[in-house]
This record gives sequence, C-alpha cells and structure tokens, in this order.
Amino acid sequence: KSVLNKTSLDTEVRDSQLLFNNSNWSDELFINSMLNKSADIVGFSTMAGMLPHLLSCLKKAKKLYPQKIFILGGPGVSNVAESVMQAFSCVDYIVVGEGEYTFIELVKAILDKKETKVCGVYSRQGNAVSISEYRNRIENLDEISFPDYEALPYERYYYNNVITARGCAHACSFCEAPTLWKGGIRYRSIESVINEVEMLRGKYKRQRINVCDDSFLEEPKRVSLFCDGLISRNLNVKWGCFARIDQLTENNAKVMAEAGCDNIFIGIETGSDNVMLKIGKKVELLGVGKYLAGIQKHIPTVTVSIIWGFPYETITDYEQTIALCYRLAKNGIRVQRPLLSLRHGTSLYYKYNNIYYF
Repeated sequence: KSVLNKTSLDTEVRDSQLLFNNSNWSDELFINSMLNKSADIVGFSTMAGMLPHLLSCLKKAKKLYPQKIFILGGPGVSNVAESVMQAFSCVDYIVVGEGEYTFIELVKAILDKKETKVCGVYSRQGNAVSISEYRNRIENLDEISFPDYEALPYERYYYNNVITARGCAHACSFCEAPTLWKGGIRYRSIESVINEVEMLRGKYKRQRINVCDDSFLEEPKRVSLFCDGLISRNLNVKWGCFARIDQLTENNAKVMAEAGCDNIFIGIETGSDNVMLKIGKKVELLGVGKYLAGIQKHIPTVTVSIIWGFPYETITDYEQTIALCYRLAKNGIRVQRPLLSLRHGTSLYYKYNNIYYF
C-alpha cells in the first residue's frame, strides 16, 4: 500500500485474517468482506496454506463479478504460478517474486490498456500462459517505503512484523525460500530498521514487534547493531524473531534479551540425526536440551518447530523425534509439530512429488 500511495490510484487494503474469529466464517463472508464492489482490480497476496481456499473463493467470486480483474502474488503462489494460471481461469494475472514495483506497472498497464507485457508477471493469451521475463531483485531495500500501517486497523494486531532482510543463505530440502528469493540475502540498513521500529513505538504506540527474517542471526555483528539501536534510542519494545539453532548462542541470546527480546522461534525440524543429515541441516542433536536451557536463562519463551512426515523418515527416526519433543516440553519449551508440506520449488518436491498424493 505504501508504494501504491505514491501513485494517483485509489486503493484500499483488507486483511482476511481479521475475519478468522467470526463464527459465521464461509466463502461468501470472505468474498463479501474482501471484495470492494467498486474496485476494477483486486490483488491478493497469499501464503501457501491459504492458497487452496483463496482459489476456491475466487472461482465463486469470478462468477459474481466477471468484469473484475483478479491478480495473485506473494510467497504462496510464486513457485506455482504457471500451473495455477493453467488450472484456474478465474485468475487473470500472477505477480511472481517481489511485487512492489511489478504490481504498480501491471495495474497501470491494465488501466492504460497497453499490450506490452510487464516483467515478473504471468498472463494468458487465449489458452496460453506465459511470463515475458523475470524481474531483477530489488537490491537496495532501503528504497522501499515503510508499510502503510494506517491502511489497516493496526490496533487489532498483537504485534507488527518487521523485515530487516530478504532471502536465506541456506538450502534446507523442505524449504522454498532459496527458490523464492533466488539465493543470497539482501539487507536493509540498521538505521532504516530502527527508524521503522521507532515510528511504530512513537507514532503508533506499538509495544511489540516480530522480526520475521528467514535468517535474522546470519550476521552476528548486525544483530548486535540492531540491539544497540533499540537500546540507544530507548525504544523499550518487546520483540521476537526466527532463528537457526546453529546460529544462536547463549551470548547473543543475552545481548538480544537486554534489548527486549523475550521470545524466539527455532527450527530444529527433527529429533533424528539421520533425518537431520538428509534435510541438509548441520545440527548436532546431542545435548540440544541443555543448550536450549541456556537460551531460556535469557529469553523466557522458546518455541521449536519439529516436522514429521519426511518421506525417508523411519519408525525409529519418528520415535527419536517424539522423544525429543517430550524432553523439550518437559523443560518448558513450546513444541510445534507440523506435518511436512511438500512445497513446489524445494529439492524434496522435485525428488518425491511423483510418489506423494495430494
């Protein structure tokens, strides 16, 4: 929305997450709540978990509003854009990758009725689906405006997400981030990040944020600068982040806690050394409970994610994973146990998609 604000376009933002607590949830509620009846173009940013439901709703919405143009984007659809366009005629365009500039160019092209294709967009000509060419990544993330927090009722959110970087330097076999971001990490300047947090704390009186980078702890010096910035400006904000277990130490946990970090989410993924090796993580599981106890001394809320359902996971592997879950939970660590989601763009998908049923 902040990028669209720089244009003369009349825009509005709505968030389907604000509907989740409604006891009368239905496709019709989603359609009536999310579609501005006067809007000519409607864009949807989606995560993978919401994509099936979104497509189901759009099939119905297109019948009700055949004149509206529906554009999809976001991490949930970028890696499956071509197949979605081929299977769902209700979708008119899909923006792949970063959408800040692509979406504006596409909307202007549609309104101006230009035939030239926009980089980074899947479109259809008759029954043919194609992308003209992929758009280059945005290298200078500081040039992107802060989110327009007033576009939504921000007071209804428990915290605000803040992104300090895009990308991941690792290649876990179950994760689509490397494909989505095309490898490597691009960083915002720490000054830009702290300025955004200061705005959230001062102008909007927000007391909690979540750093939702894929690899926030990749550069320890940068993490220290972030913490120093929060402290030097006396922002007094509580925050959390995602972390790889092989990048988190008791020392940097102490530094982070002093700057207000009170919760952390760690992807351990498995309790089996055999599975750990195959998913591409170099994590030593021996002593992980004692290690996390050291983190808990400084950061009180520790949540770990442990996936089950890997195609090569044996009963022994699974039993080892369950045993680790029990040990961690007994020590006050929150354990999430999601079933493996075989995502397009991951090495697991390319190797096993022919034997998995969806």
